[in-house]
Amino acid sequence: MTGGTGAKAGSFSVWLADLTGQEPKVTKVTDTPEIAMINGMATWDENTALVTDCLSGKVYKLDVISGTYNIALEDETMEIPAGAPFQVGINGLKVHRTAEQIHVYYTTTTRYSVYRMPVTHELKPAGPVETLASGVVPDDLVVAHDGTVYVCTNVTNTVARIPPGGGDVVTVAGEAKAMTLAGPTACVLGEGEKVLYVATAGGNATPVDGKTEPAKVVEVRLD
Repeated sequence: MTGGTGAKAGSFSVWLADLTGQEPKVTKVTDTPEIAMINGMATWDENTALVTDCLSGKVYKLDVISGTYNIALEDETMEIPAGAPFQVGINGLKVHRTAEQIHVYYTTTTRYSVYRMPVTHELKPAGPVETLASGVVPDDLVVAHDGTVYVCTNVTNTVARIPPGGGDVVTVAGEAKAMTLAGPTACVLGEGEKVLYVATAGGNATPVDGKTEPAKVVEVRLD
């Protein structure tokens, strides 16, 4: 969980929600004064989270026990390009591990692209960044075991699929002018990877024909 009231350095923080007991417990991990705007988050290991700064174009490594954090990954593809119509660089973030390689997958909204970076077990770049798809307005994403990527497009009200290793973007749910998935902003695969659960923002960033609605979670069948 992240907390903050605006994209001002020092206003964001990271919180831990423990839902393992009978009563939920929420505690602050740390304030993040050096991070301009936290957006995406992913698990690296049991005690480490990765968080994106979508204004400066960086990935931070955060120790959730001590609250210490530092820059882990930087690349031009994470940054907001000159002349961008709005200020969102690296956005969604996921870690995908196979027997051969670890990849950090990420979206960069104002570059209209989805990328992956090979990394070492020490979270160091292990090769060049790969562009998996372009021409989409990506928000959050999730990666299936076989490397298939599902991307929330938020302002275009759809969820799209990218094949393993990259390729053509195919819409699997939603329509640009429909409220079915109004502002899809985050997603997670269900057990067995036959269902995608999508959290929406109700079209608050770009109303659908002038309409917005409360946020919701939508079940998308993939089989």
